[in-house]
Amino acid sequence: MVGLIKSAIIGTGFLGRVHFEAACRIGTVEPVLLSHSQFESALEDPEIRAVHICTPNASHTPLVEAALRAGKHVLCEKPLATSSADAARLVALAAERGLRNCTCHNLRYYPQVQQMRAMREAGELGEILVVQGTYSQDWLLYETDWNWRIDSEQAGPSRALADIGSHWCDMAEHVTGLRIMSLCADLQTFHKTRKRPRQAVETFAGKTLTPTEVDEVKIASEDFGAVVFQMGERARRIHRQPSVGGPQEQAQHRDLQCARIRGPAGRTQRRLRRHLQAGVPAILSVYRRPVLRSRIPSIRRRTSPDADPGCGARKQPGTPLGGDTRTQLGDDVHRVGVDHEG
Repeated sequence: MVGLIKSAIIGTGFLGRVHFEAACRIGTVEPVLLSHSQFESALEDPEIRAVHICTPNASHTPLVEAALRAGKHVLCEKPLATSSADAARLVALAAERGLRNCTCHNLRYYPQVQQMRAMREAGELGEILVVQGTYSQDWLLYETDWNWRIDSEQAGPSRALADIGSHWCDMAEHVTGLRIMSLCADLQTFHKTRKRPRQAVETFAGKTLTPTEVDEVKIASEDFGAVVFQMGERARRIHRQPSVGGPQEQAQHRDLQCARIRGPAGRTQRRLRRHLQAGVPAILSVYRRPVLRSRIPSIRRRTSPDADPGCGARKQPGTPLGGDTRTQLGDDVHRVGVDHEG
């Protein structure tokens, strides 16, 4: 085993085992799968050079910080932290110590994604004006579905956008080469309460529990998000991010009163302005290029006379969101949408 990079993988659940199997395939890494309770012993082991953090989101910041201070390189599952302030502090600490501090966004390395990025870098796509898409998951569709990601104390304040949605956001930035500059979001929690199992349930499991095996708990994080982004100086991006899906999601989506606006540029701009001024979120499709120009940043969504005229996340033109964009996204989306009731 001489010459191999000995790495401790912290977390023995679904993702911990995925990291362990992937590390075994590399051929230059000697992975050791450890539970959260064995973390301190990994830091004290001088043979361990790197640490993989595969634990619930809220534990990422203290574990990453401890590993960096112990002189270990880090590969952390997304998100790096549950606030942009914590993420910026970890980035600065890694730079100060001269250590690698990586966040795992595995969608970057799908062949299709690499192909799109290569085409953009070769100039085959021209100027990127619109990026749109969805990331739908239906494994938390019913109120009886449960996972630690639903618990804000373990996963942080945002779920659909800041947790699974961070994959989509990172992929969009990776492919286009543009940074998310500002955003306007509408979030919705369809299941205000859910049935939490009385025993631990692994990701994608727990579908056959009986009523006597669960407790009903209130839910604070969102099941769905509809977001409009500015990317770079000119591009606009429309993103719908549900963590639930299927017919029920489609039916309950109507409760959001989310208007789809489609048409020529001038008429579309006027309709979009009316909807946003009325406090109704809009999903925008346009036929022509002019509506994508710099007029859009002047549009504000006002839900009351005292509402923030900048959608809560507006930055000065030309200034990317600070820190790790995906973590900053979670902060800003949460500020915009946390008070929404539906």
